[in-house]
Amino acid sequence: MEHARCRLLPNAEPLSSFGPNPGRKHILLHDEKELLISKRGSFNEPRNMAIYLIRRLRGDGLKQIGEQFQVKKYSSVSSVIERMNVAMANDRKLRDRIENLVTAMSKSQEQT
Repeated sequence: MEHARCRLLPNAEPLSSFGPNPGRKHILLHDEKELLISKRGSFNEPRNMAIYLIRRLRGDGLKQIGEQFQVKKYSSVSSVIERMNVAMANDRKLRDRIENLVTAMSKSQEQT
């Protein structure tokens, strides 16, 4: 079964307890198109999280991030990042998920 690969993690593989490295953790994005969908008034967590993480971990400019996610205005990217900051302040589970991703990605970068 073929899976879409996330641009953030091009070597991502499906989460699985089977295979040669059962303890190894992977991050899988089921549908990359989901990152490009934005509907006014709805919270697209995978997209918002990806935008937030790109800014936090790579420090890309707002305009550059907007181009990657087909967002026309850099101010919209800034709004997504600010909404994520507010959401993380109010939602411990969301904050924990993001911090776990940051830790996993940081460890992955240390190994390369």
